[in-house]
Amino acid sequence: MRAITARIHWQPTLQAGLTLLLCGTVIVALAQSFHAARWIRADAPVMTGFTLGLLCGWALAHTRWSGWIAGGYSVIVSLITASQALGGVVQLRGMLEAPGFWQAVDLLSLRAVAFYFRANGWFSAALNRQRVEDTGFFIFLAAVLAWNASVWLIWWVQRRKSALAGLLPGGLLLAVNIHLSQQNAVLLLLFLLCAVLLLARTALLTRYEDWDGRSVDYPYDLGLGWGITAFSLAVAIGLIAWGAGLVGTPRAWRAMSNWLEEVRQQTSQTAERLFPNVNPPPPREDLARVSAETPNLSQIGAPLPLGKTTIMTVSLSDPPPPPPGAADVPGIQPPVHYWRSQIFSAYTGRGWEPVLTAAADAANQPQPPPGRYTLEQHFIILAQHSDTLYAASQPVSASEGVQFVSAETVNSLLVRGDVDEYDVISYTPQINAAELREAGTLYPFEVTAVYLQLPASLPDRVGQLAERIISGAGSPYDQALRIQNYLRENLTYDLTVDQAPENSDVVDDFLFATQSGFCSHFASAMVVMLRTQGIPARVASGYAMGSYDFERSEYRVPADAAHAWVEVYFPTYGWIEFEPTAAVGTIHYPEVVPGNTLPQPVSQPKVWEGNWIWALAAGGIILLAVGVLLVLRQWLAWGGQTSTLSGQSADFYRRVRRTLGWLGLKAPAAITPQEFLRQQRATLQDAPRLNAALQVVTALHEQAVYSPRPPGVVELRSAWRAWQNSWRDCGRLAWKQITNKHAPK
Repeated sequence: MRAITARIHWQPTLQAGLTLLLCGTVIVALAQSFHAARWIRADAPVMTGFTLGLLCGWALAHTRWSGWIAGGYSVIVSLITASQALGGVVQLRGMLEAPGFWQAVDLLSLRAVAFYFRANGWFSAALNRQRVEDTGFFIFLAAVLAWNASVWLIWWVQRRKSALAGLLPGGLLLAVNIHLSQQNAVLLLLFLLCAVLLLARTALLTRYEDWDGRSVDYPYDLGLGWGITAFSLAVAIGLIAWGAGLVGTPRAWRAMSNWLEEVRQQTSQTAERLFPNVNPPPPREDLARVSAETPNLSQIGAPLPLGKTTIMTVSLSDPPPPPPGAADVPGIQPPVHYWRSQIFSAYTGRGWEPVLTAAADAANQPQPPPGRYTLEQHFIILAQHSDTLYAASQPVSASEGVQFVSAETVNSLLVRGDVDEYDVISYTPQINAAELREAGTLYPFEVTAVYLQLPASLPDRVGQLAERIISGAGSPYDQALRIQNYLRENLTYDLTVDQAPENSDVVDDFLFATQSGFCSHFASAMVVMLRTQGIPARVASGYAMGSYDFERSEYRVPADAAHAWVEVYFPTYGWIEFEPTAAVGTIHYPEVVPGNTLPQPVSQPKVWEGNWIWALAAGGIILLAVGVLLVLRQWLAWGGQTSTLSGQSADFYRRVRRTLGWLGLKAPAAITPQEFLRQQRATLQDAPRLNAALQVVTALHEQAVYSPRPPGVVELRSAWRAWQNSWRDCGRLAWKQITNKHAPK
């Protein structure tokens, strides 16, 4: 019996899927309109609110909850979801990769505290009648509103069968958003089309329920005709609305002018193809050489240089990296280097001031100090540049034409000069983690006087968060690792973030508001947090290492390799590089250095880019949810609890009549079941099984509709088996229908 009931209830399942599809299209129009308005760049939480709200509303519509209970539940869940989307409190990957349970709990608590500080800033500013500079407050409210607008739509359409009440809030939001952002009317027309279809559909379903409840027979193909009429009406309304906005307005004349301009351009292009003797336009003048530009740290958040134009090439005394596809061989891997050009010391809350420099002589160190080795570099700068030159780590000597400037502290030399090709020798780190842990905290005064500076306006919660992150870490090295890993694992790399609002601290905004940025943000945040804990640190800028050219045995450094990183001071060993930026491979200092092993780069994490990822994810979630809901609805229908046996029998007859109509056995809508049976008797003489099945199904239908005694399970099963055994006759009838259509007249 369950198998029979499951097959009988395919039609309500498809009807539910069609309703969900129309509602989903309305939500997609709302979401795309919000995304196209570009109120904010990081709108993924709002897109999540639209998508998950649609699924939540569908689930609530199939519960027995009252409207008030369902509404309260939706609001609570939307608040929790928006908080998670903004704060990222629960991150399963990070918790699963934690070395232990308590470490995972500690990571969870750190994220929760960070979001608490952020939310507390919203409400404190609101209570004090101050401006809320954090755009996260707008994102939070928009995500909650998007969620509940989706739930409201699904609830009223699916549960109350009142599409008009469900569509009004979403339509108002869409109209206001399109008006304020000055978008075109395409999405509004799509919304209007789906709205008319939903109105027609809910009206039809309401009629069906009424007719079934009163046992009134009705045409079986009414839904198809109703749908075609509704679609045509929706298209007509949309065209009228669109045309009314153009006729008699300056916009119409502008549209006509644009069309004529396009025709003119196409004609001109065609003429150029047809007449080869026409002189082509003069070639563009050669562009000037690209300039070597590093990140602008004076204003954190200023756009980074982009492009793949090679800025310079660098040849090293290090062994080359293994060829692509070769296995890593421990002991011969080259280390990671940065080509440093500038050092920054003073943090202003909005950016960094470069360190004061003075002319200096080359370092008088014939041998590398502890924890370092000698690195020879040959630079060829291909781009235009000022007197700024580049060198790795701690330069000690250079070729003719290169001058040294001192950056306020010992072993902090920078190179300058007007040359395009030069050599530099540097002492670069070759050190292990144990040595860094044992370095201690005996910092020179000249280091602490410059590299512990912080502005008085720095919010306290930055230091409080740093203190929680390093809790339990014994040495400055372990504390630096904690902060570096926290930034890499909990904040997002994004080149499209906006600059922090005015009168706000950039690091505070990065840690607690946007939680996304690029190297300037990551490096600044790590240095500021280390300084709050009394650890000298600084930001350095220049270029990352680049890619190795195996044919020329050199590194090629492109424009988009411009980078900013962190240098932390360790007594005895000097300034050691750290990499907090999530999109760049970190530098690993091994616990023990066997032989001449050098610091190795680790694998680089993937960075998601593009503004349409949310749309692909939302579409995938919607398709998956539709499939799950359809399967679930089908499974629930197996129990036979969705309708009476009489209703199932009547629905079964409608299915049979619709199938026969597709096979060519059509009849007027007003014909009775017995009249239809007599009308088709001659046609079905060559299909005895189908004829017998139609008689059994007709008798079952009449008993269900007109008899005081409803049909039983045995009768329904018998009718289903008779219909199932007639499939060969149906196939022959279908083939006959096809051949008659294509037969010559």
